[in-house]
Amino acid sequence: MITLYLIRHCHTQQMSGEVAALPRGDADLSRVGISQAHHLAEFLSKRPIDLILTSLFVRSQHTARIIRAERHTPLFSSMALNEYQVRDDESGVETTDQATARSLSYLFHYSPHFEHIAVVAHNALLSTMRMRLMNLPFDSATDAFANAGACRVLRYDWKKGDQNWREEIHFVPESAEQNAPEDAKTQAREQWR
Repeated sequence: MITLYLIRHCHTQQMSGEVAALPRGDADLSRVGISQAHHLAEFLSKRPIDLILTSLFVRSQHTARIIRAERHTPLFSSMALNEYQVRDDESGVETTDQATARSLSYLFHYSPHFEHIAVVAHNALLSTMRMRLMNLPFDSATDAFANAGACRVLRYDWKKGDQNWREEIHFVPESAEQNAPEDAKTQAREQWR
C-alpha cells in the first residue's frame, strides 16, 4: 500500500435534524451530505483508488458509493471499521488499542494486494488510525476528522524516500453547518455535546 485515503462519512440526516435519533445513530446522508460526497468524489476523481473499505453504517456506505460511482473499484464493508464499540448507556467496552488493532489489522489484510486504498469510516476511529500510522501524540490527532466529509491523504512510498507514513494533503468539503437552517444548527450542536 502506497496511498491511504482516510475519509469520514459525510453529513447525516440525524446531524441536520432531518430525522430523529436512530438506534446506534445509523442515519443516511442528508442533502448537504450527498452534496459533500459529490465534492469528495470530484476531489478524488484524478487520484487512483484500487479498493474502498467502509464500516457497516449506512452513512459510510452511502458516502463510499458516491465516491465510487465513476470507478470500477471493489468495495467491501466490515464491522472492523465501525466506530468504537459502546453500550447503549454509552459506557465504553472497547479500548483505543482494541479498536486500532481491529481496524488496522483489517486494513493490512488488503495492503499487500492494493496500492491505493480508501477507508470510509468514523471520526474517532479514523483519528486513532491516523495517529498510530503517523506515530502522532494522541492530543494532536483528535480533531483531524471533526468535520463530516473530511479526507486525509497519507502516503508511504519507499521509492520516493518515505521513511514512514506522511500526510500529503487534506480536504474538507463545504461545511454542513454553513448550509443548515439555524434551528437545525442549534439542534445539531446540542445533540453532539
